[in-house]
Amino acid sequence: MQKNHVPHYMVSNRHGILNLQDSRATLLRANLSVGYQLFKKGHLSFGADAIYKANYQHKLSSSIFIQQGYATFQYDFLKLIIGKKERTVGTHANDLSSGSLAISQNAAPIPQILLEVPQYTSVPFTKGYLQFKGTYAHAWLNDQRFIDDSFLHEKSLYVRLGKFKFKPYAGLVHFVIWGGQHPTAGEVPSSFRDYLRVITSSSGEGISSNGNPIFGEQLNALGDNLGILDVGANLSLKSLKLQLYYQKPYEDRSGTRFLKNRDGLLGLSVHNNNAGSAFISKLNYEYVNTLYQSGPGLTDPRPNDYGNFGYKYGGRDNYYNNYLYRSGWTYKSHILGTPLFFTKERTQTYIKDFSDPDSNKFDFNIVNNRVVAHHIGFGGRLIPQLEYKLLATTTLNYGTYGGQNGGIQKWESRTNPDYIYEFSPPLRQNYLLLETTFKVNQTLKISMIYTMDTGELSENKGLMLGIKWSGSTFINPYNQQ
Repeated sequence: MQKNHVPHYMVSNRHGILNLQDSRATLLRANLSVGYQLFKKGHLSFGADAIYKANYQHKLSSSIFIQQGYATFQYDFLKLIIGKKERTVGTHANDLSSGSLAISQNAAPIPQILLEVPQYTSVPFTKGYLQFKGTYAHAWLNDQRFIDDSFLHEKSLYVRLGKFKFKPYAGLVHFVIWGGQHPTAGEVPSSFRDYLRVITSSSGEGISSNGNPIFGEQLNALGDNLGILDVGANLSLKSLKLQLYYQKPYEDRSGTRFLKNRDGLLGLSVHNNNAGSAFISKLNYEYVNTLYQSGPGLTDPRPNDYGNFGYKYGGRDNYYNNYLYRSGWTYKSHILGTPLFFTKERTQTYIKDFSDPDSNKFDFNIVNNRVVAHHIGFGGRLIPQLEYKLLATTTLNYGTYGGQNGGIQKWESRTNPDYIYEFSPPLRQNYLLLETTFKVNQTLKISMIYTMDTGELSENKGLMLGIKWSGSTFINPYNQQ
């Protein structure tokens, strides 16, 4: 068990600003935003966010990077965003959540062109009884990856019943990582025709590596397809607002059999309408279970598969991993979705000699995606000027089906009684965060964050102190009369 790293909640859900190795770091962050009212229903805004990070772990090292840089134009209900802007995708409780299964607060923002309807808007001719919102985006994964210069396609559509205190909703979120430069085969299909295949989840043309065809892009949908089915309901009462939400992930076509897929994130959020002076103003509970993944059976029949030991074929969805796009659902070494999953780098930080059985053939980046977790978060005020937030998460980590079986296409756990896997039996790990913020005045805040990890993977504590000064500028020459 290694200890030269910072705890989970010191790194996770911070938009990729800190890494596990930043155990002695100083951050200076400056941001500027300007808004301009163009006309009655339209406004333009710009934002920039720069961070200076100095690390004192071994010797002084420092860096300056642009965390956010964007322009937005909004007309009525429609918004266009160009650039890098911190955002999440999927219904969850944001700062009280363990993290969305789609895009959480865990990784740095990706440069993109995003067209969205950010708020629920009335469907024409329904008088507000039926509402919708959604996104459509093209993004550039410009970090160092197994397939460099790949693209990210995103689209989502949500509908809900409006004009009632009880508002049920349902949404579907779809992502595709596609295109780019393969390290041995060259350019991956990335024409406009291929983009149309990506949009419609159609199969694509294969690429070759050292003269050998890669048929996965021909047999399945082009690119790495994944996403969530997102359903839930909001209920408004006199003193409380309740939200029940459920995210069901999918990774390939077998994963889209939603009624048969048992995995998901179930959450309940409670918000006190009298939050101004309440000791507990908001409360959130989440249960995460990603063990099933369409079942433990092999994806397809193979020689000497022992009859799949009675399981159905089409299992082992292997969330956030892909046979071709081996960097997986990550950006700049941080998982884009739930930070309860582990990358290979994070696992080797916890278990120094860890080796994934699939590393010789597929070298998947996410090596712990079968997780069961209970998570609670709540916050409020101790005194009028002092806010607090507490997060507590307990997890059982099962690794991956490939790890459990000696490879994603093997049954080593059933045929070799001497086979050893670090996540068998599953490893329990607990994470804690306590954050307090003292408001000195309208522009100045002082915060303290304490984090702690306990369990079979990491025993660690961390402390962060911060001072925040903020202001905003909005220019409105439009005279509404």
